[in-house]
Amino acid sequence: GLGDVYKRQMLGHPSAGPVQDPQKIVRENKAQGFDFLKLYSFLTKEEFHQAMTTAKQLDMYTTGHIPFSVGLDGVLAEGMDEIAHIEELDFEFLDFDRGKNLQPNEWFIYIIDAAVQQSRASFGLSIADLRERYGETMSVTVNKLKSANVPICTTLVVGEIIVEKLFKTEAFLARPENKYLPRWYMDAFRQGKEKHQVQFRGREDLAPFKYKLERLLLTASKQAGILLLLSTDAGSCGMGIVPGFSIHDELRILTENGFTPYEAIACGTLNASRVVKKMNGQNDFGTIEPGKRADLILVHKNPLKDVANIRDPLGVMAAGRWYDQGKLHEWTPLGAL
Repeated sequence: GLGDVYKRQMLGHPSAGPVQDPQKIVRENKAQGFDFLKLYSFLTKEEFHQAMTTAKQLDMYTTGHIPFSVGLDGVLAEGMDEIAHIEELDFEFLDFDRGKNLQPNEWFIYIIDAAVQQSRASFGLSIADLRERYGETMSVTVNKLKSANVPICTTLVVGEIIVEKLFKTEAFLARPENKYLPRWYMDAFRQGKEKHQVQFRGREDLAPFKYKLERLLLTASKQAGILLLLSTDAGSCGMGIVPGFSIHDELRILTENGFTPYEAIACGTLNASRVVKKMNGQNDFGTIEPGKRADLILVHKNPLKDVANIRDPLGVMAAGRWYDQGKLHEWTPLGAL
């Protein structure tokens, strides 16, 4: 969100290598001072159970994906504190074998193929029609999270940009923030070898369906009163998403889907601080109060009328120190704030 980036360790991410001893990894990272543990999609049920059991013993906050082998019910039964992305709930609409022993790339292929086979008839439906078709499953899924009091990170910008990359290539290439992406990424995209181009090849129509489903899950979660956290996902620069720029896109997406500007901003300030308090006991940002950190943005126009006004700051106060536009331009384009 708009608060600090807190230290965390990733468990079960392909880039982290094979999971040798989940309990040992959790203990080591607790000792190193990590504020929370993020668990990924490819953990087995036993690995997930060991990691969660140890994290609870150490009073360590946990967030993450919903591992394919575990599912939402299993994640909630183990007591994971937070769901990392709304898109993780997509898999609750699929019927697939969670007992398979697959490598990460094999899991993606298997899941995407299952989604195409089971959902193809819904690909061209409107948001309203999808709500009618999947409303019962959506209600059950959201109510489980509400009952467990589990917050969710929004991360809708990922779904939006996947659709743009697949169907509006020129618009994606024209994004001014692309100059901050690694050359290898842009080269791969132009060659058709970028991550999502590969994953969705021959299955492109799944992407807009998936994004519509996530927008419905967003509004259903809001209506249910689930704590929502403003978030994006840079994906180690391998997704075409640029930090800074993407948070403004996320704010826009929220307001396009029923949030007032205040509600959208609160997801990255007030709500974020509430969650961090659960991590480390501190609730020192997110609102303007005596004793809290002086991390503020001064803007030209009222963001409560149009959330896009946050893109146009007069200056920033960070930890009580003022940085005017001139100083900000020395470090980064204002659009990236």
